[in-house]
Amino acid sequence: MVLRVLLLATALLLIGGAILVQDIVNRALPQYDGTIIVEGLQANVEILRDEHDIPHIYASNMHDLFFAQGYIQAQDRWWQMEFWRHTASGTLSELVGRTTASLRADIFIRTLGWRQVAERELVTMDDETRQWLEAFCNGVNAHISTRSPSELALEYTVLGLTGIKFDIAPWTPVDTLVFGKLMAWDMGLEESKDNLRGVLYERLGRDMTDAWLTPLWPYDERATIIRPEDVPSPGEENALNAPSIEPTASLTGQSA
Repeated sequence: MVLRVLLLATALLLIGGAILVQDIVNRALPQYDGTIIVEGLQANVEILRDEHDIPHIYASNMHDLFFAQGYIQAQDRWWQMEFWRHTASGTLSELVGRTTASLRADIFIRTLGWRQVAERELVTMDDETRQWLEAFCNGVNAHISTRSPSELALEYTVLGLTGIKFDIAPWTPVDTLVFGKLMAWDMGLEESKDNLRGVLYERLGRDMTDAWLTPLWPYDERATIIRPEDVPSPGEENALNAPSIEPTASLTGQSA
């Protein structure tokens, strides 16, 4: 009898634990269908996702287009945005805690001064570009301002177990600009690839190296760059043979 009670208790604990873990994981997942009422839009926006869950945004004006892009990007990739804006600003230790690695990264990035440069760039930006940038930021904030950290990303919950407290700041135009500087730095470091190419030229020959390391475009008839002749005229069938798109979610505007 005692054994049965212990087995039942263990089973209940396991089931409860599984339900809890599933809830923690699922609460941060994006909403892919239905209607979401959002303040700040000027009109309704339709979001369609293809078979790869890539969002396609249909808006009636540029403000709503950038706003919806910000909302959807935050919905799909908020932790990446949060992590990289802290990294690019030299404040990673504030997010993940003070470790040797995070402090070294913060010191290095602050020495480069990316955020200060981004702040100066924003001041010199033309009005139209700043307007679209602010619309994007408003869309991001429309999503993150209505959710707790655990509802935004699983990573907050995991880091919270270590005692870290989170105060999620609104997304700003400077965050977007400094994010771009980090991406430019990351994608612009070609020295290691050049060194590797030199070694492979010597050992494998130029033809084999180029075919393996940097194949010519278009590769295998799967070009990732859209050429002018690929763009269909209005009313034509899609000449790009894009994946099928089905209605998923829509954003309904409410004046702020």
